[in-house]
Amino acid sequence: ELHASTLESWKTDPNIARYYTHAAGLTQVFMNLTKQPTGRLAVQQALVRVYHGDPVGRELDALLDLNDSKAQLRYQQSLTMNDADVAALVQIQPEIEELVLSGSELRPETWGMLSQLKNLRWLDLSFTNISEAESAFLKELSQLRRLSLEGTSVGGETVVRVSKQLQLEELDLSHCPIRDADIVSIRGHPSLQVLWLTGTGVTDSTLDVLKTLPVIKQCDVAETQITPSAWKAFSARLSD
Repeated sequence: ELHASTLESWKTDPNIARYYTHAAGLTQVFMNLTKQPTGRLAVQQALVRVYHGDPVGRELDALLDLNDSKAQLRYQQSLTMNDADVAALVQIQPEIEELVLSGSELRPETWGMLSQLKNLRWLDLSFTNISEAESAFLKELSQLRRLSLEGTSVGGETVVRVSKQLQLEELDLSHCPIRDADIVSIRGHPSLQVLWLTGTGVTDSTLDVLKTLPVIKQCDVAETQITPSAWKAFSARLSD
């Protein structure tokens, strides 16, 4: 996009080239200058470091006129995307590896577009309007490592789809309408290390499934029906 533009001075400026290697900072400025309707996409990517708890670097700070508090605010404002944003993202950044859609409400056909983002490794769908049927695209994301479905309406069908992603390392199902029967499909998952079940309807029976996860390191079961005694016995396994 940069090299197709008429902003010739940008193409030869070594500082701009350096910023461009940081990916999203320049993209935000570029989209603003060219009046693209997808500026929020770039803000989201520029500030993804903030989401991960990394401080805003001096170069990015200067480029976007940010400090840490302003970055946090702008990042939170950028999380919600609309259908046009997603359509543009698929066209402009098909190689994207990290995407946050938290709080977004999209049409069914827009959810399906995400299947084209084959390189996604981290996807945050928390508090979106995604449904069981609309989660079908997840089976196409063969590079996915981290997935958050916190606060959504998905259930057993989605967990079945996710369980077939054998490379998945972290799954957040917090505050989803999940029961013991919905967890069975992750039995023996070879890569799952972190599982969030906070606020779900699981009971002690789910711990029998979790015991089959060979590399599980962390699991949160706060606000569930799992008894303290059963959890104490299981958590000892995690410590080992």
